[in-house]
Amino acid sequence: MNIPGPCAVYIDMSEQTSTALWVSKMLQMRRASALTMVLWLCAHASVAAQPLRVSQSLQVDQSLQVDQSLQVDQPLQVDQSQVKGADQTHAPVMRIEGADDASPSPAMPEGAEAPESAESAPDQGLSEEQRLAQERLLQEAATLRARLDQLGTMHGTYDPVLIEAQQDLGRTYLELEQFDDAADHLAQALQLVRVNEGLYSERQVSVLRQLVAAHQGRQEWETVDDYQHLLFGVQSRLHDGDAAGYVDALIAFSEWRLLAARHNLLARGGAQHNVLMLQEMQEQQDRALDTVHGEGPVRQQWDLLYARALTDIELARQYSHRSLMEFVEPNEPRHVTRTVCSVVPDGPNGARRVCWNQTVNNPNYYRSAHDQQRNHLDRARSRVRSSLRQLDELLAENPGFASENAEDIERGMEIVQQVAADMQRDARRSALRRW
Repeated sequence: MNIPGPCAVYIDMSEQTSTALWVSKMLQMRRASALTMVLWLCAHASVAAQPLRVSQSLQVDQSLQVDQSLQVDQPLQVDQSQVKGADQTHAPVMRIEGADDASPSPAMPEGAEAPESAESAPDQGLSEEQRLAQERLLQEAATLRARLDQLGTMHGTYDPVLIEAQQDLGRTYLELEQFDDAADHLAQALQLVRVNEGLYSERQVSVLRQLVAAHQGRQEWETVDDYQHLLFGVQSRLHDGDAAGYVDALIAFSEWRLLAARHNLLARGGAQHNVLMLQEMQEQQDRALDTVHGEGPVRQQWDLLYARALTDIELARQYSHRSLMEFVEPNEPRHVTRTVCSVVPDGPNGARRVCWNQTVNNPNYYRSAHDQQRNHLDRARSRVRSSLRQLDELLAENPGFASENAEDIERGMEIVQQVAADMQRDARRSALRRW
């Protein structure tokens, strides 16, 4: 067989070699990447030649082993002048039986293992014990998903038997720190509880606490605040105002509101939202202290008094961050109209007095704002000192509690005392300012 033109440059074989043997030899010589281009050149070369036909019965040797160390040849260089004018429409296409049309995947190095999926792959930074715990939780989540699908098919969408399965699956995702999946399943569990057991059932409490943790993981603070309000509302309906359960719920709610105000999670520092939120919290704490003072558990009294002291401190901080204009009395105008008189010349030897109305700044406007800010800060300082006295009295009345919790009490008292001293020092400095 004559191989004319550019084909002879790349193919070195005898004329007696058959087409099938030639194709097989090319595959064994690892030139399969250039095979299609060679056939195309041979079929469309300017020199007349018989088109190369590949036998459809050609079977590729499946036992061919690819040497992984083989270096890839340089790309085939084609002289464009030899193939100019070739008919693109009738170019033959060679297909080998059983070959996939999709692009082949890169060959894996010898001895390499396929990578695990993102869901099942454990974190590389975990210890062996933590990795085993994570694998156990992943298996538990898969089992719970299968059981949930089975229960949904058997009992329907809103059957109460799904509550426990949804909550368990949400708790498992929460332990895996997959907060999106956890929030989704816990929200479905909450809906099932409210549909089947009512709007104020006690079973909602655990679901709402887990929902708060899930959305804290997602850093969705407004949603966290919504669920915290709902949780405190449910607990307020379940317990009387003087019950220990209500006081515990109020302390936990106070901790969240203090955290949100201190880190500006819901509004900027000094915003009206934060001030009103903390003032409402003060009223609730005062009512609870009136009911449990001297009667409730000592630990609960301490926690409530300490929460009130921290609330007073945070409210003072919010006052100091507020704009001075936000303390102005609503009935105090910023500008006032005054009559201004002046003597002006009148003729060669005379003068006359002329008066007119002029709008000027109200001198009491800024003074009133400053006085209001100072009054609010004075009340906050007074409340902090009152809370300190009550904490000291509680510790004096219960020496056993003081000795058992000496480390925590000392740390907490040191914080409150330091803040009270700072507030008193700032009060002396602000008294020197004059407007």
